[in-house]
Amino acid sequence: MKENKPLKEEEKILNYLNGDLSEDDLKKIEAELDSDEFTKDALEGLVQLNQNALPNTLHQINFDLKKQLRKRHKKSMKIITPSWIYITFTILIIVAIAAYFIMKMLK
Repeated sequence: MKENKPLKEEEKILNYLNGDLSEDDLKKIEAELDSDEFTKDALEGLVQLNQNALPNTLHQINFDLKKQLRKRHKKSMKIITPSWIYITFTILIIVAIAAYFIMKMLK
């Protein structure tokens, strides 16, 4: 018995629009559409597109979304060190060195 691999979201959407889904998958997608107005509106917009350009349009939308998410993730991963931290550490080092020399002179 051959195992079915899960379809990518693009393929699921295209298969839904073409009517090529199994009953189970069709019910899952329709349940999601009933519970999520945003997804329902997005799918209605895709139905209005030129059906020949639909696969390329879906691919481009997914590519752009992933690109934006990667860019946002990179920005959030950057560690921003405020300049006051550098100033504070510099002052602490100067005070420590000065204290060392003062203690050495007092001996």
